[in-house]
Amino acid sequence: MVPNRRREDRHGREREQLLRETQHTLMIIGHDPLVREEYRDLLEREGFSVVEACDGAEGLIWLLGETADVIILDVEAPVVDGRSFLEYRLRD
Repeated sequence: MVPNRRREDRHGREREQLLRETQHTLMIIGHDPLVREEYRDLLEREGFSVVEACDGAEGLIWLLGETADVIILDVEAPVVDGRSFLEYRLRD
C-alpha cells in the first residue's frame, strides 16, 4: 500500500495550524541544564512554549501561578525529586 501524500501533507498543515492557534506550554524539570536545553530547543522548534525548572521545588513554585499542559519530569531531580513532585501534584 502506497501512502497517500496528499492526505499526509494536509494533516501536516492542519497540525501546524493547530499548534499556531493553540500554543501549548510544556515544563521541563531536571537537574541537568544540557538535557533541559536539548528538550527546549527541540520543543520550541515544534512550536511549543517551554518553561524550565532545575528541580521539583522550582517547578512547584512556578505552577502556583501558572499552568503547564505537559510536564517532562526528572525523577531524580534534587531538592524535590520527581516522585515527591508527583505525589504533591496528585494530592493538590
